[in-house]
Amino acid sequence: MSQSKQLLRMSFLVFLLLIVSIILFFLTKTSWFNQYDVVILRKLVVFRTSAGLSFFKWLSYIGSAHVLPFVLVGFTIILLIIKKPKVMVIWLACFLLQKYINSLIKNSVQRPRPILHHYELATGYSFPSGHAMNAITVYGLLALILVLLIKSRLLRILVLFIGFLIVILIGLSRLVLDVHYLSDVIAGYCIGGILVSISMYLIISKELIQTNTNKE
Repeated sequence: MSQSKQLLRMSFLVFLLLIVSIILFFLTKTSWFNQYDVVILRKLVVFRTSAGLSFFKWLSYIGSAHVLPFVLVGFTIILLIIKKPKVMVIWLACFLLQKYINSLIKNSVQRPRPILHHYELATGYSFPSGHAMNAITVYGLLALILVLLIKSRLLRILVLFIGFLIVILIGLSRLVLDVHYLSDVIAGYCIGGILVSISMYLIISKELIQTNTNKE
């Protein structure tokens, strides 16, 4: 695919995600939408068993600042070993930039967290979800980079599936634990998705990784 087509596809995706994020921002200012968000949280009571809460607390934990530095350092070392320093820079820049953007938007929007019982300690504002942005820019982008590095088609599919399952489950954990609304999580995915899209465009268009097309 030519670079112009790659740029067009990336631009369209970024525009779409940006529009969704902006729409969600304005919807969070309406009472009826906030009530809808609360209803969704109450529907998730089925997951709030002892075992369910333990599982989702663990998922939330792997998307937190307690675990992410180890993931970042570990994969950074791997990228250096396989001589992909530019990919490493893009991956780390994507994560650091999303942290800054998340803080900037949260402090600008200042949406309070759900007033329901929190099953995990959470501070700061609610919109957008930092865990959702962490998940997609770390685990999501990691999965996409690995797909470019792996030769086996079956293994690429498996890595992609596991990576995005982790991303979705981390977002769901924030809802089950009553520390975020669904709109917070979706906005986090969209904003983080913009950065991931730009990162992947840079990696592919600059041919920083030679894509593997071999099948088993």
